[in-house]
Amino acid sequence: MNEAVRDCAPPAAAPNIKKTQGTKRTQDRRRTRKFISEIVESRKSDRNVLDCGDVNASNWTVGTISVDYPTAGCARVRIGDPADKQTLLDEKTIVSLERVLTKIEAQISLQCVVFTGCAPGRFIAGADLKTFESYKTVDEARAAARRGQKLFHRISLLPWPTVAAIDGPCLGGGLELALACRYRVATDSSRTRLGLPEVLLGIIPGFGGSQRLPRLIGFQDSLHWVLACKRYNATEAQRAGVIDWVSSPADLDQTAVDIAEGKLQIARNHKKPLLHRFLDSNRLTRSIIASTALKRVVGDSRGRYPAPGRAIEIMRDGLKLSIERGLEREADACAELLISKQSRELVRIFILSENAKKAADRAAADLIVQAAVVGAGAMGGGIAMLLAERGVVTQLYDSKPEAIANAMKRAIEYFGKKSGRGRMTPAAAREALLRIQNAAEMKDIAKAQFVVEAISEDLNDKAACFRALETIITETAVLASNTSALSISKIQESLSKPGRAVGMHFFNPVDRMPLVEIIAGKKTSPAAVAVAAGLALRLGKTPIVVADSPGFLINRLLGCYITEAARLLAAGLSIVEIDGAAREAGMPMGPFQLLDEVGIDVAVRAGASLAEAFGDRFRAGDSLQLCVDAGRLGRKSAGGGFYKKPDPQSGDGRIEVARDIGKIIGVAWAASARGPNSKELARDAGDRLMLSIAVEARRAVESGVIASPDLLDLACVLGMGYPAWRGGPLRDLQNRGGAGAELIQNFGARYGGVFRLS
Repeated sequence: MNEAVRDCAPPAAAPNIKKTQGTKRTQDRRRTRKFISEIVESRKSDRNVLDCGDVNASNWTVGTISVDYPTAGCARVRIGDPADKQTLLDEKTIVSLERVLTKIEAQISLQCVVFTGCAPGRFIAGADLKTFESYKTVDEARAAARRGQKLFHRISLLPWPTVAAIDGPCLGGGLELALACRYRVATDSSRTRLGLPEVLLGIIPGFGGSQRLPRLIGFQDSLHWVLACKRYNATEAQRAGVIDWVSSPADLDQTAVDIAEGKLQIARNHKKPLLHRFLDSNRLTRSIIASTALKRVVGDSRGRYPAPGRAIEIMRDGLKLSIERGLEREADACAELLISKQSRELVRIFILSENAKKAADRAAADLIVQAAVVGAGAMGGGIAMLLAERGVVTQLYDSKPEAIANAMKRAIEYFGKKSGRGRMTPAAAREALLRIQNAAEMKDIAKAQFVVEAISEDLNDKAACFRALETIITETAVLASNTSALSISKIQESLSKPGRAVGMHFFNPVDRMPLVEIIAGKKTSPAAVAVAAGLALRLGKTPIVVADSPGFLINRLLGCYITEAARLLAAGLSIVEIDGAAREAGMPMGPFQLLDEVGIDVAVRAGASLAEAFGDRFRAGDSLQLCVDAGRLGRKSAGGGFYKKPDPQSGDGRIEVARDIGKIIGVAWAASARGPNSKELARDAGDRLMLSIAVEARRAVESGVIASPDLLDLACVLGMGYPAWRGGPLRDLQNRGGAGAELIQNFGARYGGVFRLS
């Protein structure tokens, strides 16, 4: 560059960068001053409405919060009303905490503060989700988030050591309160669980969690906590650096006070591997980690759920900003997500799930100390594991000794993994395993209070099993059939006491699927239904009562979904196109992948019974039967099914359509073989699959299979993986409005089948 050119060049980069940085720092200072001033004003406002009274009183109460002084200079704040079943951050609790803080801030003689729950096993289970539904605008939602942030920031600004003493659920806003404290101690009780589940509700932590957690445990680990939405026990939380001390429930209060007063020293020597620390501390590597995580969550959700992506961005950027500026961005993002369609539907589904659980009464089920499972296959063995895990001594009977051996092997692996991952202590895992006992003969289960039959899906076999059980068990024992489609009323016909026979349809895999259909036969007593529903709740499931109708609810709707897929296949669309359309519509897997998982032969039997009951709308050609005839039953058969059987040694996880499947079922997908309407078929595929479920769901509600449209939507989300962001099939149909009704009418005229409403 010559002198003339150099002299004419703008004085440039460095001064501009410096000026920009200075401006940013100035803006951060202004935001900080504004945030603190707002907190000061809120304190003044609290003082105007609260009579602080005698700050040296031995104990006092404000609303739902009580304060006592276990030692001179130590205030213990007990949050919640003992009369309530759980403590939530609802309006009355937030107002009470605001006023309590105002009074505590005035007690200059204090030396430390402990925040804890109002009763054993009680901390804070999160925010009151009903308030979410009341926010109509972004501004209203943002104001609510800022209010919570300011409240917890006041805790973080207290001039004395603060300790969160946690026993019981510490979720969402509860954990965010704990993060605002200087120290955290939690009990080793099985009831104690910590987590930030907000992403499951379509939002992000909005009371400071997205900013304080990365500053405490690092960016990578905080991503796991926020995105996975898991509930961690105290040991796991301590290992991650979230909890400073693990205590027994009996010692919690004293331990918390000792930590607050400095008698018990907390040494935060939780050190991560060097590479881990380097990746967390470097801005560039944090950006790479964030970018990788963003690609993964967007790919997994196909962009349907914006909350995970926003959480990653807010947490990444927060580490570059002051805490006040980070909180401001957190509130903005949380508010925008909170009024989104996805969040509205996710919150609705969560509330419906909680209401369904509340409707079940555990009292009678909690009295069960001994149960039995007849049939040690995948379902029976899985049910036995759940019972044993929940403290029930479970006798497992099968006429084939090798089935018992295989079930015990799976149980050892199951509890071993739980122990290895810190989800159970080794001692608890061993005790649970010992609760599964081998019954050499059926008569050995005579003392069982609850018996689950899980043998082959054959009506005659199940009826014979029930008759044999009735001669063995006590008069008060309940008999439950784990059937996916067979009539409970028909099973009852040959029983002398049919009232105690009930259906319990667990879904595979038993340990992971959250729904259990409770089926009442014509003569099933309300008491048997109540015990079965309560037991399902005790096992960690959501019980939903359905009528004794062919396919019950979920299998009936899945049958419609698969039938419509088979119609699309017969019309010329390929397996890849149909499964792709289903996944694009939000289903976790396409119908043909699902068929391979459950077994094509199982689907054929279920389809035949549905067609017998409901006629042509469940008939879709011979493609499934042709697969069965060729020995192609899905993953369980050597040749696979519609897809090749995955090679476990390859490890790439890819699934490919079997090359010969078109020949087996007599369908060609070459472009030349397609009809003139192939583009229209491909365009309609996703809507046909989803609306087929909705149309049949409407019939199920109208015929009384389930009590309400809301319960049906919940059952579909939990039992068949219906996309929660759609809110369930009937909610989706409602949201489509007139366009949905017109589309169904159009499909009825062109395609018939399930869409033919007359």
